[in-house]
Formats: sequence, C-alpha cells, structure tokens
Amino acid sequence: MSEAAGLMWRDALTELPDQQQVAFASRFYRYLSDEEMSGHEVRTMVDDLEAMRAWATDRAPGQTLVRGWTPDIPGVGYSVIEIVTDDMPFLVDSVTANLVYSGRNVHLIVHPQLAVKRNNDGTLEDVLDIDVDHAPSDALIESWMRVEVERDFVSDDLEPLINSTRRVLSDVRKATTDWNAMRAQAESIAHELNQHPPVGIDSHDVHEARALLQWLVDNNLTFLGYREYDLITVEGEDALRPVPASGLGILRQETASGHEDDAVSLSFAILPSSVRSKAREPHLLILSKANSRSTVHRAAYMDYIGIKKFDADGNVVSNTYTLNFSFGSHIVVPGPGMLLNNEMDDFAAKAGAANAYGLVQGEANTIAPGRRPLSSMTPTLVFKDGQPWLAAGSPGGSLIITTVLQTLLNAMVFDMNIATAVAAPRVHNQWMPDRTLVEPGI
Repeated sequence: MSEAAGLMWRDALTELPDQQQVAFASRFYRYLSDEEMSGHEVRTMVDDLEAMRAWATDRAPGQTLVRGWTPDIPGVGYSVIEIVTDDMPFLVDSVTANLVYSGRNVHLIVHPQLAVKRNNDGTLEDVLDIDVDHAPSDALIESWMRVEVERDFVSDDLEPLINSTRRVLSDVRKATTDWNAMRAQAESIAHELNQHPPVGIDSHDVHEARALLQWLVDNNLTFLGYREYDLITVEGEDALRPVPASGLGILRQETASGHEDDAVSLSFAILPSSVRSKAREPHLLILSKANSRSTVHRAAYMDYIGIKKFDADGNVVSNTYTLNFSFGSHIVVPGPGMLLNNEMDDFAAKAGAANAYGLVQGEANTIAPGRRPLSSMTPTLVFKDGQPWLAAGSPGGSLIITTVLQTLLNAMVFDMNIATAVAAPRVHNQWMPDRTLVEPGI
C-alpha cells in the first residue's frame, strides 16, 4: 500500500462522525503499518472494533475472553480470533505459536495495551484514550487482541482453535502469576542444600546443584511449572505421588472439585521398572527434556530439572521438578562470555555407538583434545546489505540443524515474520539412524 493510500486510510478514519469511535479506533490500530492496513475498509474495521467493545463489556476479574469468526465478505481469505484479558508477558508469542502449531498462518496481529475502567463486577465503564504508562491508579491494563489467521475453506468451525487458545492463555496466566513463587522455591531449595546437604551425596555434586539453581534464579530461566512428588511404594512398585498444594505454574492442576489430584504420576508409572528404579539412585540432579511441548512463550520441548530429596539415611524420598527453558549452564568462559556445560553426550564415548538422541558418532567425536562434538546450537548470523539482519540458533539434539535451517527459510524465502517463522511446524531427518519426523500442523 502506498504512503498516500495509508494517509487516505487515516484521513477516512478522522472523517467519521462519531469522535469517540475515531479516538478508540485510532488508539487500537495506531501501531499498524500502511501495508498491514491495506485490504481493510475503514468503516468495517471500526464496526468490528465497536462490536468487540460490546462483546468485552462484561469480563469478571481474572477472566479471559476469546471468540472467533470468519467475516461475511465474499472470497475473504482469513478468519478472526479476538482476545480480551489482563495484560501479562508471553501473550503474543504464546497465542501465535498455538495458532501456527494448529496449522493456521497468521496474517495480522493487532495487540494494543489499553487502560480501561471496570466496576467491581467487571462491567466495562470506559476505555481511556491515554497511554498505559500514564493511566490512573484505578485503571486496569488489559490486552485486546485481534488476530487474523489463514481461513480453513473446508470448514469455518473455529471452536477447536478457540478452545486451544483458551487453554494456552490459561497456562500463560498460571506461569506468569506463579513466576515469583517458582523462583522463590528454587532459592529455597538452594538454601536448603547449603544448610543441610543430603547424606551420602558427594559434596561436589551438591555444590553443582546449588550453583545451578542460583544461576537459574538470576533471570537465566523461564520458569513455567513446579511440583513436588513423594517417592512411595505401591504394590511393591516405585511410584511418584504429587504433594498436595505443591503445584505452581502450568503444573498447578486442579480437579473439577477444586482440589489437586493426589493420584500417582501416570507418566512415571508406565515406565519400565528398570527405569523407575533409577529414581532411588543417589544422584541429586535430573536434567532432561520433557516429552511435551510448551504452550507458553514458544512451542518447544521443555527442559526438565528434577531435584531429589533424601532422608537421614541417604535414601531418596521425594522428587522436585521444574519445567522450563534454559540457556546453557552456569559456567561462563571469561572474555568471550560463552556458556558451557558438563554434558559430554555430544561427544562419542564409543565410536559408532548412538548417543542419547540416537545420533551415531565417529572417531572425530571422541573425547580427546582437538576433537569436536557432533552437535551444537548451530549459531547462524544472517547479514542483509552488510548489516546484521537475523541471528538464529536452537536446542533440540538431532533436530537442531533442521530447526535452524527451516526457520531461516521461513523468514528469508517465505517472508514470515520471526514469530511465525519460529512457530511454524517443520520436517526433520537425520542420516544415522535414517528416520523422518513430521511435526503436527503439516
């Protein structure tokens, strides 16, 4: 859309007779570029916004409103998802990742922060024409989102997309609400390890665990969930039972009765007994990848950090774990500032044998001076006209290279914005063993 056409769009807006509508639409759409405004009629966009305001009239404290529809315009190629909720971190990236993961490319996101006034019942009294930084103390700061997604021409049923968006926003609220509480738990565990080191655990391992927790708390981790489990025996088999009221963030799960489920962990119960027995081994830390993707921030497999509790005799009696995203370890190389870790699985303990990700390594990957790890974060810098344009890298074991490559292609070849490029589903293949993984949504 030309600059002149963009000015005509704004001129047409100011010529509308209802100045309240003009002020509200100007604030709601003010961050849209001329290109993003193209293809939209001013009167239609204002009418849609007024309908959104009427729909958002009643919102109870803490409630999230989500709805969706396909515009009744011949040949329209998009559907609309609208959201009204309290402003909080991770909203745009979480919603975008969910929509893309559901197979819907995102065409447009309008996401203003609005200062509003509601009564005690949540009834909307006013949308203030003021920046949120200057909002009065009795105003609420809300996120009003309009997301235009690729239309499904087979079916205009948006209920599955609406329901998944509600679940994602519920997880976002849990994670952000309990953020400080999860950090406090990590600090408390680190303090407890310092004051009362577990019996029978090497002091170096205790120091490593404590240092890791302290580093994570220092804003080096996106805490998503926390929960404690007791290690018990049920019918002669090891089992993990959640400690009541210990869940935080996305692990703060409640039953329909409002009480946390106290049943044993099914994901632990289905493991072979030989694997479950490792829970009683005298190792303090468990670092692994969860088998589920995050619904908060980005749709990547979450990191799992487990810390065991021991009784006075050195027996494992409990397991505490956190789901999160991490960025290396707590060891930093002076000067370059690179983060390291002490995980040697990226080297070959035995040439020709597969590592934990099923990657087969050779003599060049053996643990020795001058050798190299099989995997890296694939750090990639892209320059455009001699200037830095994009930096990429990824965790993910055998999926790292294909993840980085396809993200770059999405941005460079298919003109996706960075959020859509990262969230788009991908296809992965590795040579040894020869297998192909197709992510959902393709």
